[in-house]
Amino acid sequence: MSNWLQTLLTNLISGGVIAAIATIVLGVVFGRQRAQIDERVRLEFAKLRAVEEARQGWKIRAISELFAPMIAHLDRSQNCFHRYTGVPSLAEARSDSDQLKRRNEQLFLEVLMKSINESARNLLLEKFFLLPPTLRKSAGELITHYDRWLEIYDSMRTQRPPEEWSGFVFAGTDRQYEVRFPKDAENALRKTFDDLWAEIYEAEAKR
Repeated sequence: MSNWLQTLLTNLISGGVIAAIATIVLGVVFGRQRAQIDERVRLEFAKLRAVEEARQGWKIRAISELFAPMIAHLDRSQNCFHRYTGVPSLAEARSDSDQLKRRNEQLFLEVLMKSINESARNLLLEKFFLLPPTLRKSAGELITHYDRWLEIYDSMRTQRPPEEWSGFVFAGTDRQYEVRFPKDAENALRKTFDDLWAEIYEAEAKR
């Protein structure tokens, strides 16, 4: 075999080996890069999933531990108030027994309202961390109202003997106790509850 042909074959073989080696090396390099990219993508999706699961978990906790029981307290308080204001005044009683019956009903509703307001206030204080920042002011207004209501109740009932008790005055229904119920704050809580419920349970039902 001539020298030039031998040289040509040697060069071809060497070039093929180099090309093969280069292909292998590039394959390894790109394979590692692809694996690194895939791992980064996986980690980013895992982070997004964790954030979404945490958000969903907060919504479910907020509904079950705060908003649902708070709405129940607000509904009971409203019903109790309407029942109380619907009781005929003691001055209109036609007999002592009728007067006693009305007074007992008033006292029962007073005690019930006190229990509801204490429970609502304590719930807001204990679960305040579940409130979104946009609702903290509204919750604070409700807490302040309940504090004042209970203060008035204490001054009119606990600190006075029964013979000095007069018709109970709800905070906000008499000029002497100008502490209006923060209706806007209640509406804000109700709206948030409705929105969260729709996001979690109505959306789940449509899937």
